Amino acid sequence: KILKRDRMLVLAAFLARWVAYLGTEIFGTDSANLMRMAELFHEHRRWEALSIGYHPAYPFLISLVSPVLGVERSGFWVAVLLGSAAAGPLFFAARDAFSRLPAFLGTLFYAVHSHIVEVHADVMTEGTFMFFLFSAIWLGGECVKKPRWSVCVLSGLAAGLSFLTRP
Repeated sequence: KILKRDRMLVLAAFLARWVAYLGTEIFGTDSANLMRMAELFHEHRRWEALSIGYHPAYPFLISLVSPVLGVERSGFWVAVLLGSAAAGPLFFAARDAFSRLPAFLGTLFYAVHSHIVEVHADVMTEGTFMFFLFSAIWLGGECVKKPRWSVCVLSGLAAGLSFLTRP
């Protein structure tokens, strides 16, 4: 079972990234290409989007949210939300490998480390990648402990999406 303090790690990660997002005035160098890919995905010009040459999962996720928030704001929010949510599977994977206290401290470090927070509060792939990567690791461990098809399929899906987000 998840304790309240464990859920607080995800909230702390979100708040750190949200505060950093509020101070972000411009996006990174790759961000323009990622947002262009998202626009092309939204316009159903998939081959043109894929020809830009970046891995497609993050721009595709942006394109799903962009009708509501716009492309630029969607890029920030997908990165912020998934980068924050990555604290959950990171904690579970670390708890299973070490124990609750080291998992809590390591995840707290992830939640507030300035360099990690900075790239997750920008239109960059890192937050999305870490969410899918940590999910794949945690779910893969769950498959080893107690094999269930649904969890194994989710683990494989998360691993594939991590590759499609960042090489």
